[in-house]
Amino acid sequence: MAVVIGFLQLIRLKNLAIMGYTQLLINFVFFQAISNTHLISSSIFVLYIISLLSIMAAGYVYNDFKDFKTDVVNKPKKLIVTTLFTIENTQIIYKILNTIGILFGVLLALQLKKPSVALIFIGAALLLYFYSKKLKQLPLIGNIAISFLISFSILVPLFLIPEQAIYISDSVFELFILGVLAFFAFFINLVREIVKDVQDIKGDYMLNMNTLPIIIGRKRTLKIASFLSLFLSIALMFIIYKYVLIYKAASFYLIGTCMLPLLYISYKLPIARTNSDFRFYSNLLKVIMFLGINSLILLPLSF
Repeated sequence: MAVVIGFLQLIRLKNLAIMGYTQLLINFVFFQAISNTHLISSSIFVLYIISLLSIMAAGYVYNDFKDFKTDVVNKPKKLIVTTLFTIENTQIIYKILNTIGILFGVLLALQLKKPSVALIFIGAALLLYFYSKKLKQLPLIGNIAISFLISFSILVPLFLIPEQAIYISDSVFELFILGVLAFFAFFINLVREIVKDVQDIKGDYMLNMNTLPIIIGRKRTLKIASFLSLFLSIALMFIIYKYVLIYKAASFYLIGTCMLPLLYISYKLPIARTNSDFRFYSNLLKVIMFLGINSLILLPLSF
């Protein structure tokens, strides 16, 4: 039982569930509302979900494999690699999940008759590999890379719509809404990754990693994260102001669940000091992201 629980923690089941839930909302709520039909068939969607979640799970596994030395310092009580799984077994799990993800991505591309779509999944697997291998050790570059990957996953469904289905959908509106959502997903995850780097500074420093808080210090790093949170809340305020009369339900929902909490985080981050503080704000940012995704449920009320 401990091994099963450890495996689910290794692949970050909660994060995968949120990602899968997001894709379900996009395909079966958002696309359905604007076109009155499923723009992506069930068979294509199943292939996509298996590929996406397998590649992301593989990325989490490889990251834990590469980070087990820092995790000994940063989170010894949550250490999975070398306690529940050997390094060799962890590598095998990574290879299996990555192979499944890429294979289903290629099958998806063949099913759509769009070979170029396969490059999305192959590219995602490669980016996650290089992120854990090298990029995460570099100030901001690793944070930007992983944030880009998560935000881009929101746009991928647009590439899966068959050409014959495009004419029945409002592609401009789809692109705008998903683009806005991807924009906020990018910055929320960027802030969260920066906060996590501050939280893990002790272990990262011992292994000579060049993360942002190690290069410029905790205080300056937290000020940058605070500024990004403030920027995001202001950007959200302008978007809400522009569309509040059309999308009232979604606008008021976003004010309460995203804009105000982001303002709170921007105010509190510069004075955060303990790891429990950083953990709280990191989890709060994840909650804000989840709540923001759910605005897709409210958008159809305005159609």
